[in-house]
Amino acid sequence: MVDPVWEHGQKYKSGFICKYCRETKSGGGATRFKEHLAQRGHDVKDCPSVPPEVKTFFIEQLDRNKARASARAREKLLRDAAARAPHIDLDPKEEVGQGQYDEDAELQATLRQSREEYDFMQRAGPHYDRGGGSGSGSGGPLPSMFTRSQSHVPERGLPPWFELSSATATDIYWTMDCEGKDIEEASRDGMGEGMPCVGIPGRKLDDPYFKAAIKETQKQGVGIKIPTGREIDGKYLDENVKEIETEIEKWKKDWDECGVTLMCDSWTGPMRNWEIKAVVMKLGYHNVVQIVTDNGSNYKKACEILTDQFPHMAWQPCLAHTINLMLKDIGKWPEHEACIQSAQQICSWLYNSNSLHSMMRQAIGGELVKWNATRFGTNYMFLESMFKKKDQFMAWLISLEFRNTRFFKTEMGRYAFDSMCSLDWWNNLEWVINDVEPLYMFLRFADSDKNPNLGEVTLQYQHMRNTYASKFASDRPRFERIMKVVDARMTAVMTGTFMGTACALNPYMHYTIGVSQSIMSLVRKGVDKILEVDSAALALHEFETFRRKFGEFSTDIARRMTFDRNIALAAWWATFGGDTPVLQRVARRLLSQCASCSGCEKNWSTFAYIHTKLRNRLSHRKLDKLVFVNYNLRLCLDRATKVADPYDYDPVSSFMDLSLYRRNSAIED
Repeated sequence: MVDPVWEHGQKYKSGFICKYCRETKSGGGATRFKEHLAQRGHDVKDCPSVPPEVKTFFIEQLDRNKARASARAREKLLRDAAARAPHIDLDPKEEVGQGQYDEDAELQATLRQSREEYDFMQRAGPHYDRGGGSGSGSGGPLPSMFTRSQSHVPERGLPPWFELSSATATDIYWTMDCEGKDIEEASRDGMGEGMPCVGIPGRKLDDPYFKAAIKETQKQGVGIKIPTGREIDGKYLDENVKEIETEIEKWKKDWDECGVTLMCDSWTGPMRNWEIKAVVMKLGYHNVVQIVTDNGSNYKKACEILTDQFPHMAWQPCLAHTINLMLKDIGKWPEHEACIQSAQQICSWLYNSNSLHSMMRQAIGGELVKWNATRFGTNYMFLESMFKKKDQFMAWLISLEFRNTRFFKTEMGRYAFDSMCSLDWWNNLEWVINDVEPLYMFLRFADSDKNPNLGEVTLQYQHMRNTYASKFASDRPRFERIMKVVDARMTAVMTGTFMGTACALNPYMHYTIGVSQSIMSLVRKGVDKILEVDSAALALHEFETFRRKFGEFSTDIARRMTFDRNIALAAWWATFGGDTPVLQRVARRLLSQCASCSGCEKNWSTFAYIHTKLRNRLSHRKLDKLVFVNYNLRLCLDRATKVADPYDYDPVSSFMDLSLYRRNSAIED
């Protein structure tokens, strides 16, 4: 994507030429050009002729970039602090008043840590000496044999920081020979040689947990024995498992109020519903609200048996998997299939030759997104990445540089040239992308980690449907053809699940579009499935209070908090649902659940990261522990550093929901 700043000037070397004042600078790039137009630069002159609206635009953009840079710096500090903490507080807002990040406390902690490191360096002196024994023990004839042999072998050149202790043959100590070097330089040399030796990539040093390990070791001073690999994979791994299980126990206290979703993915064997039932019993069958799986027949049969045994549970087909199947169905249309196959054929030819691939990458300024055979949405991601490089591809293919190569004379070279130099081919590509663009945005919502809340699915579906209606307002048959595929799959997702009930209890839907009397049937089915008869009757009576906005639901603050996207739906009900306690319990349980099993599916990448071709003899128990620790530690970092970006909120989408797409019964349509 071209930076909008170049609309106001042109590139000159690595700098710019301003079109308003003709100021020329040979360095600094787009950032200095923006500072020049905003009249904010310290290393660049202010533009005296810039229009006021252009100046205001780039002032706001610089402020936005500065705020995001500060947010990234705060996130980095939070990740480091979370990695060093023995027990991680997953919600940093609880300790800092009204959810504001305490920058003064952060600064004081950083200064305190800096002072501690300086004091340690002063006490340690110029050398880091790790101890060894006197070497005078009686070793018998074997050590003497080694001594004689060493006298005839030239001494090997070990790094200056590496030394074997003579006390025991198995204890390895690290020493720093700082002669001619300062401590920091010697430490970097040790890391620079040690990490490549054991095959650790350099980027791993940026990991917060690795930094925490180094810093904690520095705090302890000289003489700390390095743990062995057996200890790391043994008792320390078990301690990590116990520590994480202790943290999980804190979350279990909320299971009775908020409920649990059981997710399952990638199972190709027979039905084996007893395995899922064992997990249900371990979690507590009264805590499980729903089971989210893909649409496979084995899952469907297994979950039908479980829902018969536990009537309060529901089987929820994975929303992301369902949308993926929608894209698969649309991809079978003749025009889509022909376009995808043609583009994939050209892409495979471009990537089959290293020299041709290098030419393409240099010509278009990057790479193409590769497709995945089982992720049908990636086909359209690939087409979009190719379409964005349309001008670069056409300029490259008609250039003499390409036409003078041997690739142009091949059969595939002529096919690629004829196709990608034809406007009809690109128009067909754009046509195919437009067919699935709103559906792909729906997939992005469903496949995210936190957004696909059970109560927001219907709202997002309605938004997608209205986008299609406005996009193809002049082509009604095209709109109906797409929605026929979408609606057929969505019917399976919403039938027999809690999705409709959760949507009716969504306060955002309630205060914007509103719910009609016809939605009462969905509420009745969901409430009747969760509660007993007497409690269900009371909950339906309380729903009228919610629907008519009586009591606390009529307050301005309740309405205002509805539009705050940083407030969880279950938290809103916990705050304002006191007048309807039974309905409040139902709403908190349903609005705390997800609609996709993407989180479970992402866990396979953790398995692949740990169980590799070189590390394939791990026992099942140890592999389970390693994946459990790795996944949960990463999850803790994500939760501890989750900072909402105010620039990510789009107020226009809220007004679209309020004004353009209002219906008498929006949920039912």
